[in-house]
Amino acid sequence: MTAGFTEAELLQRTFKLPYIAIAYINERGGSLTLEKYKVHLYIPRDALAKGPPQMVYVFVDPSAPPVDGVNPPYVALSPMIQCGPTGREFLDSVVLSFPHHASNEWDLSTRMCHSNEGTPKIWQALDAETDGAMVLRRDNKMVLLLKHFNLFVADGIPCEASAKMMKTGAFGSLYDPSDARYAVRIHVWNNDPVAEKKVIAMENDLGSTPLDAYRDLQVFYNQGDVNATIDNIKTGWEMEEKTPKEQKILKTSVWQFPTNSVTFDLTRETNDGATASVSNQPDKSPPGCDSFVYQLKADSADSSWEGHKVRLSVRPKQGRSSPSAEIPERQEEESCQMCHQNPSSNAGICAACREELKGALTDNTGKETDGGLGGLSKETVKKFSRFLKYESGGRSNTMRLAEELFGQGTKLIATLRRGMANPAKQVLKLYFSFKREDHVPDQDAVVGLLEVFSSLDMEEAVRIVHAELNTQG
Repeated sequence: MTAGFTEAELLQRTFKLPYIAIAYINERGGSLTLEKYKVHLYIPRDALAKGPPQMVYVFVDPSAPPVDGVNPPYVALSPMIQCGPTGREFLDSVVLSFPHHASNEWDLSTRMCHSNEGTPKIWQALDAETDGAMVLRRDNKMVLLLKHFNLFVADGIPCEASAKMMKTGAFGSLYDPSDARYAVRIHVWNNDPVAEKKVIAMENDLGSTPLDAYRDLQVFYNQGDVNATIDNIKTGWEMEEKTPKEQKILKTSVWQFPTNSVTFDLTRETNDGATASVSNQPDKSPPGCDSFVYQLKADSADSSWEGHKVRLSVRPKQGRSSPSAEIPERQEEESCQMCHQNPSSNAGICAACREELKGALTDNTGKETDGGLGGLSKETVKKFSRFLKYESGGRSNTMRLAEELFGQGTKLIATLRRGMANPAKQVLKLYFSFKREDHVPDQDAVVGLLEVFSSLDMEEAVRIVHAELNTQG
């Protein structure tokens, strides 16, 4: 893919697909983002030794496999995120952020695995001294300061109030008046973009679309199965004889698999209640019903107790079904190593993905090879670090700045209190990483930092910022 490129050309190229981003980075640092999966990697300046560009990548498996090997009492609470090459070490910690689906009651931590091969995987807790640490929860995302690359996942030990945030939705094809039957699938999935995009991809393959907006669903660890029911069926339609109106998704499945679903089959009635055929059914109006999704009480067969009940409206639009709506036959050959759907061909990659790869190598935007802290010079960063070491009102300026930027009671604050190398630079690194992730221009990020310093009455820091801005013109 990169054969024949000079070092300068490698620095100007980025290989990017929705689920993987690859760049060549040197001592200037840089950043990589998987926008659709909300994964962001920030490599600060001087995190890599001076020398030829080194390959780095971030990857999310779009097939959303279950996280195996995270054993009780721990529970996996995010998709797996791979940063590579595995084992790549840094002179200064890098910032990785990725989504989780845990409720606020969890005390989240992070585990790593040295290899994506084999089952079950062997996960271990991060060692703050040698591996790095999870330091923040931000916008339903984990934020890590890492010293080397591996496979990562968020986890936690459940308590009485622990739950995971999920989504539920109803899917079906266009209603074909010539068909006396209609299938409705109710999905329940982890509230993270990896699981959601898997559900959408599966339904696209079946020629189906959402029948209603997705709904939030909170599933508690100490409660029971998730129930899905069909009610208020439109006159002229009924459930097929062998399809129950109430179906359960086992609690064990909800917590093991990122996505789960059940199918309800509706069929038209004749005027006397008999199942319709195309020839004897004059009324071919579309089907309609409501689906209710909720969690049952733990160890209870009584479905009268229910948690928060979510209603989904099933009102399909009319249209001819496309051939793609039929369930594809199972392929015996190995699947593509990229999309995990089509049969593989040359080198394990299907023809469709090979076409996609041709356009994946593009010129980068500059951010991929720029890890500078908001464009601040090295000398300015050193001045900040010296100033933030001092105390004001009996508290270190670093701690005051961190609490103002990220809030009190975070793991970062606890880590700062325990002591960490160059704490001021770590705080600045996190700030500028977040601004980069939020698409804030560097100069605007520096101005924002100036406003924070002003609000904290850090006059020396304000002077340092003004001097830097004057230098930049």
